[in-house]
Amino acid sequence: MPRLLPFLCALAVAACGEREKAAPGAPAPGTTLAGRIDKVDGIAVVRVRGTPKEMGTQAGTLLKEQIRILLRDYLGAVLPEDRTLVMLAARQMEVHIPARYREEMRAPAEAAGVPYDDVLVGNVMVELFQQCSTAVVRGPRAEGGTLLFGRNLDFPPEGSLEKHSVVIEYAPTDGRRFVAVTWPGLVGVLSGMNRDGLCVANLLAVSADTSLDGCPYMFLLRDVMEGSGTVEEGLALLRESRRTTANSIMLADAKGAAVAETSHQEMAVREIEDDRLFATNDFRADTDVRCDRYDTLAELVAGAKAPLGVADMERLLDAVDLGDINVQCMVLIPARRELRVSLGRIPAAKGPFVVLRPWD
Repeated sequence: MPRLLPFLCALAVAACGEREKAAPGAPAPGTTLAGRIDKVDGIAVVRVRGTPKEMGTQAGTLLKEQIRILLRDYLGAVLPEDRTLVMLAARQMEVHIPARYREEMRAPAEAAGVPYDDVLVGNVMVELFQQCSTAVVRGPRAEGGTLLFGRNLDFPPEGSLEKHSVVIEYAPTDGRRFVAVTWPGLVGVLSGMNRDGLCVANLLAVSADTSLDGCPYMFLLRDVMEGSGTVEEGLALLRESRRTTANSIMLADAKGAAVAETSHQEMAVREIEDDRLFATNDFRADTDVRCDRYDTLAELVAGAKAPLGVADMERLLDAVDLGDINVQCMVLIPARRELRVSLGRIPAAKGPFVVLRPWD
């Protein structure tokens, strides 16, 4: 049985470096703006701008082949041949996705010549199967006092996912510019940083308080990226949202950090304490489920004899990566609006890391 099916069935039943020459993208009919792809030490940095439809068309045009490959190979590997239950779950969540993001999903589907339903499923299924780790240090625990945000994204690659990670820089007509570390065809955000230096990442957790009657988390984090400049503003947006499953959301800016432990109806916040904060695939506020990776992170940081620098954070993430499903790893530095990313290999936490400063 495809590995994602038990998650979807349960929900359905419950519901009922060096820059190379840029490659310009061709604008779609009726579109006056064109995106482009830069290669930075082998990592594809896709730059899109404009309205949701314009950005979706640019991304779909530039990443056409990758979108086709991922939807064919990855969805084919993880989903059943009969997708009735999958589409039932996707459609129930779709009505809660803001119209501008639905429009943005339709645009790359059209530009890449793929079914919209496949793009929709790709955008709502990701949050159901993550096993990730995050760590934040600042002040005396961080070299130079500069806050560091470390993030592992562990997700079954099925022989294709690890090959196609991209970094997309969005410059929306309405909203803050931001960067997402993502995959072609995804419109929401799993890991990102905006122009103000606010960073976000989500991690699947365990709770009985789940529902399809809400907005998928990737789109909530997209809202945070476009609409919030601080941790406090991001938390306020999450409190007001209509959510689905259980997720821990790590947020950090240049000054501080917090974890929002969210489910369909509940939300608890853990503030940074003793200049360190961690989140893995469990809730610490009120649950009996405990993740060993959380304890490992806490012990390693507590035992550090000196403040942690960027290389130390990379080693910390490597200590808790999940091996053959560790498909992305990054260290975000909000004060410098800098990302250090390792993509395209497994485990990603082994590096090497590429430095990106998208707003320089």
